[in-house]
Order: sequence, then C-alpha cells, then structure tokens
Amino acid sequence: MRFVPLLLFALAALGVLTSPARAEPYWLTYEGNDFPENEGWTREINAAGGANRWIEDGALVIDSRHNAAIIDSCVIHGISDPEPGERFIAEWRVLIEETLFWYDAGVTIARTATVGHAIFHLGVDDVLVRREWEHIPIEPGEWHVYRIETADMVEYTLSIDGQDVFFGLFEDQSLLQSYFAWGDRANGAASLTRWDYVRFGVVPEPHSLVCCVTGALMFRRARHGQSKGTRDDSQAKQLA
Repeated sequence: MRFVPLLLFALAALGVLTSPARAEPYWLTYEGNDFPENEGWTREINAAGGANRWIEDGALVIDSRHNAAIIDSCVIHGISDPEPGERFIAEWRVLIEETLFWYDAGVTIARTATVGHAIFHLGVDDVLVRREWEHIPIEPGEWHVYRIETADMVEYTLSIDGQDVFFGLFEDQSLLQSYFAWGDRANGAASLTRWDYVRFGVVPEPHSLVCCVTGALMFRRARHGQSKGTRDDSQAKQLA
C-alpha cells in the first residue's frame, strides 16, 4: 500500500489532482444542474431574443422553435491551448430532438495561439463537420456523447459514443480568438435540444502519465534496494 502515496504524488506532479501552473482552470464544465450563466459561462443572445430554456432531469433544455432568428449560446472566452506533453479535450452529451430549416445546435472551438476554429453542427440524425463539410450519421432520438481530442489545435480526432469517426483540421480563420461555445448557434434555423453536460480542458498525454508513474516505481525500488542494502551491512557488522 506504500505505492499509493507515490502514485498520488505522480498524479499531482502531472496536474491530474491539482491545477497546473497556468492561469486558466484545469477543467471547465457544465453539468446540467443550473443555468450555465450561473456556473461561470456567458450567455450570448442576438437581437431576436433568447430561446425558451429550462432545467429538466439534470439537463438544460433549449427550445427556439418559436423564432428561427434566435441565437442563444453559452461561451467561455480565453481557453488554453495544450502545451508539449498535453492534450486539449472537449466532451459533451446532447440529445437533438428536433431541428427546423437547417442545423441549429452546434459547438465551436477557437484556439488561442493563432486564429483558427473548428465547428460542429449537430442534427437529429447526423453531424456536419464545417471545414470538410463531412456528414456523419448518428442514431436519431438518442443521447450521444461527442469528444474532441487534439495535441496541437491543428489536427483533431472526433469520437461519438466512444468510437473514433473522423480526423479533421481546424480552419485557419475565426471571427474571434480563443473561445468555446455551444448551444443554439445558427440564425435562420430552430431546434429543441437537451444538454446533459459540456466539459473541456487540458490534460497530460497518456504516455506522460505512464512515464511519471514508472519513474515513481523505479524510485521506490531504488530506495527500497538502498535501504535493504544498508540494513544488510548493519546486520553483518553486528554479527562480526
């Protein structure tokens, strides 16, 4: 059991248990327990006014079907790009119940170091990746978990429900720099959506974690061998 403190130390050293030495929070999350603006997100709506929203069964419901001109999204400005040995990860769980006219719900990730973004339009039975104009089918009427992983904010992997489905690139343009936005994102379309959670942050690369834990194990073995050798020498002197 003495390995456990060493493991915890290794995790803490990587920032898994504590925030890394950067100004931004390690993880930013929305868990569907309250309205996002009450949990650190900025609600951004256009001149058409906001959508009808309520919390139901631990999820945020956004209903803009009464006015297709509505844009009503949740935004955090100033996200962190991954540093060497890290990955940026974003994950959200959503049910798109109905769309009118076109894709309405979506997620936009704009990087920090240089201007560029990735946009994902969420439909009832498919997802549209904006840059490549790739349509990815999904099962309609079901909750789906979407996950983006990238080491450089240039190339990324999109997975849906735990399966990698698309490898894409960030667009080299953006109206604004460094933000994460989700919700009702389109003017000219309407939808009824349910958002269970939205999470994003920067985490250590898996191999960095393995190396740190392996180093802790080697350190433990070296200390154990050294202390054992010292005890053996001491016992030998006593016997002599």
